[in-house]
Amino acid sequence: MNGDVFRSLAREIRFSKSGLAQDRHDQDKGGGPQEEFRRIAASKKDISKNIDASMTWMRAQSTFNSSSTVYKNTVIGYDPTNIRYQEASNAFWRRYSMEKDSWRDQPLWAHVLDKHKLVPISVNILKKFVGVSGSRGNHQYSKSNENDAYGGSKLA
Repeated sequence: MNGDVFRSLAREIRFSKSGLAQDRHDQDKGGGPQEEFRRIAASKKDISKNIDASMTWMRAQSTFNSSSTVYKNTVIGYDPTNIRYQEASNAFWRRYSMEKDSWRDQPLWAHVLDKHKLVPISVNILKKFVGVSGSRGNHQYSKSNENDAYGGSKLA
């Protein structure tokens, strides 16, 4: 494979309104952040305390849309100079870095993109050239990870 595929995608991202490229997650299932959290809980990818905290916070936001699109966060292309992407990314990291709720990023990212009215362009072309499967395995976390992804301990 040569770099033409990536250069072409980079140009598309740079000249897109959103400055962002990523694929939709579970297009056929839908359901938005709330449904994604249900799937996360069913797969034991986070504990209910964290999921409940996230959903409580999201529902309290006047901009929350329960049917916002959830995107895969495995392959992402973005233009760091795109002001709309910068605003959305900053909003995401302001909340996510607080470590107050779920460490699962897709539902929060879905909320932020919807709030900022960003629609990423598709990166499906990469699958054809680099074999991205979209699956990272089946993560499971025990109740010993009671507070966060660090197994209950906080970093200083």
